[in-house]
Amino acid sequence: MMYKRGSATLQVLTVLLFLCALGAAVTVYVLNARTLGRRIKPEADNADLFRIVSSVAALLAEPSASGADTPQNAAFTYSEPGYGVSVRELSSLINPNWLSISIVTESNMAKLMSSVDAPYLLQQSRFDEGISLNIGERYSDYFIKEAFDSYLSPFSYLNIDVVDEYVLERVVAECSGDAAAAAELRQRVRRKRESLLPYSANELVQLFGVYNRELSVFITNEAQWNVNFIDPLVLRAVLAYPAFQLENADIIAATILGARGSSPLTVEILQNISDLPATHRLFAWIGDNSWFWEVTVHDQERQLKAILARVLPTSYNDLSLLNPVIQLIQWEAGDYEFD
Repeated sequence: MMYKRGSATLQVLTVLLFLCALGAAVTVYVLNARTLGRRIKPEADNADLFRIVSSVAALLAEPSASGADTPQNAAFTYSEPGYGVSVRELSSLINPNWLSISIVTESNMAKLMSSVDAPYLLQQSRFDEGISLNIGERYSDYFIKEAFDSYLSPFSYLNIDVVDEYVLERVVAECSGDAAAAAELRQRVRRKRESLLPYSANELVQLFGVYNRELSVFITNEAQWNVNFIDPLVLRAVLAYPAFQLENADIIAATILGARGSSPLTVEILQNISDLPATHRLFAWIGDNSWFWEVTVHDQERQLKAILARVLPTSYNDLSLLNPVIQLIQWEAGDYEFD
């Protein structure tokens, strides 16, 4: 099948995962905020498909009564005569670029790895060779095939309390050009994690210092995964993470999974279910917002796969979680093939 590919810049940041070769085949995310305000120019022959994607994006951007992003959003049941439309939430999947090996080695998430040594080899490989948008090729040696089919995605922001500390150092060094500052930032993050308290927004600004503008567009303290979408295996792994010391993790997981099918879950409800304070580090891992989606639209001949991103609120824009901005950041168009 022949495909046409495209990409566009977010109005507030470019979080497109372009690959940039540096030296010995090193790859990193290119994050460049200097091209603000570009508008997407869809391909004329697929204008109707782009229009449907735009309609889905508008629905995703509508604030819900609970403030949470949930499967009950009308975007997930959107339809038009003559077209097939499907929406998949991506940011509650595992991003192998950022995955911390500690939770992998200390939970049942380890069953997604190809071997006992794979988490450690993954960590070293990311630090030595960088990260990649093409996770299927880049990380094929470290995860089982089922992981790529059902559990992994390259689309998520970096949560300062969750991301692997050595990946954090590598990315900060590449984006700031200051390796010494990146190493110091990693040490400060490690010390903060020992306190078992998550970063506040103000603490994050202080941590970034002179590099706040460069780093705040993709590193955040917003929760990594949405409780309304997170896979049961990942949910159970996070709740059973020894660092959280939850004695009733299985009961909490069962309660969440039983409740979320009938009504939206919010962080406040999650706090009540878990009987944990709002400052607990669990809520840096699991929240109620989503950040990336895949929208697939087709008719009898053509197909468009698009990635939508929610722009991350920072101190440099006027955005808020209650008024999200959803942008098209990547697409792939081609012939539609019936299954």
